[in-house]
Amino acid sequence: MTGGCWPAGAWPVRTRSPTTSPTRRPGLNFPINLLGFSAAWFGLSSSAAVTAIVIGAALGSLLMAVMSRMGVRLGVPQQIQARGPLGFFGNFLPVAYINVFAAVGWAAVTMILGGKAFAGLTDLPFWLCGAVLTAVELVVSIHGYNMINYLYGGAISVQTLKIPVTRSQAVTVICLLAYAISLWGESGTEAKFKVFLNLTAYFIAPFAAVLLLAFSLGGRSDPSRISEPYDRRRVLDWGFVAWAGGVAASVSFWQSSFYTGPFSKAYPGAGDLSMFVAAGAGAVLHLLTYRLKPLWERRASGGSPGLAANKPSVAIS
Repeated sequence: MTGGCWPAGAWPVRTRSPTTSPTRRPGLNFPINLLGFSAAWFGLSSSAAVTAIVIGAALGSLLMAVMSRMGVRLGVPQQIQARGPLGFFGNFLPVAYINVFAAVGWAAVTMILGGKAFAGLTDLPFWLCGAVLTAVELVVSIHGYNMINYLYGGAISVQTLKIPVTRSQAVTVICLLAYAISLWGESGTEAKFKVFLNLTAYFIAPFAAVLLLAFSLGGRSDPSRISEPYDRRRVLDWGFVAWAGGVAASVSFWQSSFYTGPFSKAYPGAGDLSMFVAAGAGAVLHLLTYRLKPLWERRASGGSPGLAANKPSVAIS
């Protein structure tokens, strides 16, 4: 969520650089364009569509601005920051699903739309156009500078899972998975894109709520606690329960082509409230539990809980 290519990988950054500055400009790419046209799916008028897009963009930008400052303040990617409230290993499932899934999914959407445009211009088969785009995206994301940042965000997420791969290797795997998914998603792109957005939002809403509250109320804004997310003794913390509880509470409100919850079936006119329910439930659970002792904390050899040795910081000028 901190966005962009994090040159230090999973390690903390002490000095501000172009990748840790909160003034970086957002990009506009194929998936965002597709999302902007989604107002037509709902039959909105031009004025209603513009109003919805402006309000949605403003709220989304505000949330991203607040959460981006968290990474800038601590110099740590939020995939790593989440270990604070969720625990070192409790953070694995949310990161694996939310960040890696999103990285692969957004890369696949880009390949689908770009591949279709390329195929339309050249009359070449989609699979070939998608393969060419995958190769270009792979080279640029590894050797370029902040040009394909969902890819690098996903690579950092893979490193967060302690999988012994380099960022370049992780980017390669993500690109290949995205290409495979793009072949599947070539037909029925709009419907599958909506499913992807739903699956991402249902799980990321309580994750964001927990991180925001942990940062603002739980003391996670204190730079002196940066060593805690690197402490493997903190196996599982209550933030994981808050996240999982938020997701579970929202299931009845899910409204998607792949699954519709009981509440949404009974009250379809209410719309998809699952993201709000997930965030609200996650927030309440976190507020009820964040002062409790860690849910599962391994003890040091001396018989008492302790922090692992602090990881060295990476200074980037």
